[in-house]
Amino acid sequence: AGVFDVNPKGILTANATAIVLIMTCLLLTSMSVITERNQKSALRMGLSPTNKVTFVVGGVLGQLVIALVEAMIIFIVAAIGFGVDILPVFGELFIATILIALSFISIGLLVTFFTKNQSTAILLSLLVIVPLLFISGVIIPLDFMTPLIQVFSSFMPLTIANNLLIGVLVRGISLTEMLFEVGVLVSIIVAVIIITLLKKESY
Repeated sequence: AGVFDVNPKGILTANATAIVLIMTCLLLTSMSVITERNQKSALRMGLSPTNKVTFVVGGVLGQLVIALVEAMIIFIVAAIGFGVDILPVFGELFIATILIALSFISIGLLVTFFTKNQSTAILLSLLVIVPLLFISGVIIPLDFMTPLIQVFSSFMPLTIANNLLIGVLVRGISLTEMLFEVGVLVSIIVAVIIITLLKKESY
């Protein structure tokens, strides 16, 4: 059974959502953090009563809101324009979108640990995004790839995000039945947030 045995519009919606989220979350996060760092916002934070946790969480939530707005636009267009049935799975789809967006935002934060200006951050972000696009199954089906690449791809965040969205939106699978995908995304989020909080100049 191939991918075309199920609703192709649902798969297209999942693919589009995954691509938009990784592009915007990763790029916008890395660029905004670098901008704030260059503007010495960390020094101003040290002079204010705002603690580091609040500052980091505020920045992450700002990026999350943008990601959710973009995802909602895609879902509305898919529902109205293509007849994709979103409502029955909207709750779990919303939770999955939050997890995916937070994981990509976390990767964007990770990129900023290795860059000092916006141009480098954009370049490094693209160096992360482009390979993930080609080995995630979003553009090229995984069946066309070697078994080794397929195994490697199965642990990549974009592959997991795409599988999670397809599982919820197309197959109607509950998030509780996709613990591997959820666990990997949560692990990325927790690991990067811990590193960010421990790093002296995270923002």
